[in-house]
Amino acid sequence: MAKQSFKSISEIDKQLKKKIFLPVYFLFGEDSFGVSETAEKIDKEFQPFLSSEFDKYYFHGSSSTLEEIVSAASTFPFGSEKKIIVVKAFDELDDKSKDEKFFLNYLESPSDFTLLLLINNSALSKLDKKYLKLLNSKAYLFEAKILKDDYLISWVADYVKEKQKNISFENARHLAELVGSDRNLIESQLEKIFNFLGEKNEITFKIINEQVVSTKEYSTFDLREALSHKRRELAFKIAFSLLETEKIIPIIASLNQYFFALSQLPELKTLQEKERQNYSDEFIGQKLGTHAYFLNRDYKPALKLYGSNKMFEIANALLEADLSVKTTSIDEKTVITTLLAKILK
Repeated sequence: MAKQSFKSISEIDKQLKKKIFLPVYFLFGEDSFGVSETAEKIDKEFQPFLSSEFDKYYFHGSSSTLEEIVSAASTFPFGSEKKIIVVKAFDELDDKSKDEKFFLNYLESPSDFTLLLLINNSALSKLDKKYLKLLNSKAYLFEAKILKDDYLISWVADYVKEKQKNISFENARHLAELVGSDRNLIESQLEKIFNFLGEKNEITFKIINEQVVSTKEYSTFDLREALSHKRRELAFKIAFSLLETEKIIPIIASLNQYFFALSQLPELKTLQEKERQNYSDEFIGQKLGTHAYFLNRDYKPALKLYGSNKMFEIANALLEADLSVKTTSIDEKTVITTLLAKILK
């Protein structure tokens, strides 16, 4: 059975920009940073409607009851036109009470003067409760998925820009590769970099390598390096290690990006000779979507080992691996083993 699909939490940002507020929000998902960030935005954007501190209520699931929360949401504001109720750790409330009639009645017809913000710490896989089905039918349910690939890198770049600092797309990618997809960890590493920069603005490749502590034993960059030198045993070791913490699709995507860029390198060299230009490593790296450091470490050595015919075979192997994951029940370790065996053959 396919996993239940939910409305993205990013939809809330679009609503807030238009000053649209729903009477109820239920936030959840694997991306705890996204949940917390969005909850703070809702709270902040709603503050102009409040003229009294008595119209702000903050509950925690471990020390509250649903009756208290619904009662507070149903009571008229003290000195404002509106009121806000924020419930953290909603999943820690008594589970039986969540499907009780008084709560379902409130969700069916919420107070027009109250914004009820429910923050769930855990992810949901299905709508197996009455209140969840009702929240979903009323469009109050929002999921925060972990950002991947270019979405994560764009977020890193935007976050750095908000702090009035600069980072290139390539360096943002490098940072994400080192730290992983947990935005709480990325934010922590960036704050350390900001403190190191002081009045300087540019986050460079060198600064990232000096200041960022990798949270992984291996990254896809390590897998690329092993493959660029055809270090067979190390490549399999890294790939199996990556599968312990990551899904196979991002790994295949990273290899696909690497080998596609590698296939473009001879064309750039031919163009360089034709135009009688001496392209810098920085320029070539930028054209390939990588850093000059990785151009020299991973790309140039690989050109001596992977010819054009082999590159065609690798492209087919990557396509087969992608289709195997998406259309068959073959386990991921078998898929990655087959893929690497074909690449390194």
